[in-house]
Amino acid sequence: MAIVLTELLDGRSSNDSGSTARRAFRCYDDAGGTVTESLARAQVTLNGLSAGHAHPFIPGLVGRAPSYQQNGRFVDVTIDYVVPQLGNPQPPIDPTNPNFTSISCDYRRTEVKLPTYQRQKFKMKGPGETSVVKELWVPDENPRPFTVSNYVWTYRLSGAFVEQFTIAQWLAVWNGINARADELHEFNGILFRFEPRRISQETASTAAAGSGRGAIEYNWVYDPGIKLRDLDLLSEGATGPGGSGNNVNLRTFYKIGSPGRSGYIPVEDPDNQVILYPWREVSISANDLGPEYPPLTTFSDKFRRNPTGWASLPGVL
Repeated sequence: MAIVLTELLDGRSSNDSGSTARRAFRCYDDAGGTVTESLARAQVTLNGLSAGHAHPFIPGLVGRAPSYQQNGRFVDVTIDYVVPQLGNPQPPIDPTNPNFTSISCDYRRTEVKLPTYQRQKFKMKGPGETSVVKELWVPDENPRPFTVSNYVWTYRLSGAFVEQFTIAQWLAVWNGINARADELHEFNGILFRFEPRRISQETASTAAAGSGRGAIEYNWVYDPGIKLRDLDLLSEGATGPGGSGNNVNLRTFYKIGSPGRSGYIPVEDPDNQVILYPWREVSISANDLGPEYPPLTTFSDKFRRNPTGWASLPGVL
């Protein structure tokens, strides 16, 4: 027995502008047996036709999640293709998506602590027991906190994501979604952190008993980063503190101050006035030239980037 998926050429269609299209397939057993929806789903995945794949002939179109219909011993499969709707900046909103239910937005205030350094003078013994005064970079025990306003998009989808609403089937779906937690997805050039939120079975009034219909909710979190204009404490510009011209790391620190307190913080991109880009973090290491020089800074992504990872989440397309 071999399961075969073949395209029905008379099932191809597209609109005049080429912004939507449809393809039809039939899944059958070449030995004459009956194909179940589970077998058809597996064959569709094997053939690379899951949600998010590109249309083979029309550039810019991607496939939504396939729909399945038992037809005697066959299973008929239909795939609709659309132009991805990229928000600005928000997750892909497509009201024509049959799974789309609603979208909402909420806000979070997140505290970010950046390493802060003081420049302190110390008297030290030099050659011949002569006292010298040196100004050293000393880490602040209390890093300066910054408050960042994130906004959170919650995208709710409703559909037949499994064959039957059983713990085993929904756990399989949820575990696959959870494996994507904290990925950075890109919409319209902006990175959002993905959060799985909730799955639930539809009520008896909207779904037949034992059916696979349910609801899935996803969160995408927007981080604006920290820019110099966000600070009203800036007291020294992009040239940073004075010091040796041999230290190429000097420009990555700015001086900030407030009544009774000042310090230096690392800045990721002085030229563009950015303290910290979205979803980035900074690590500090001692300068090989000694504590008279600013510490070395390394800026890196906090989370793994998967720009198009949203497209393969159940129900989005």
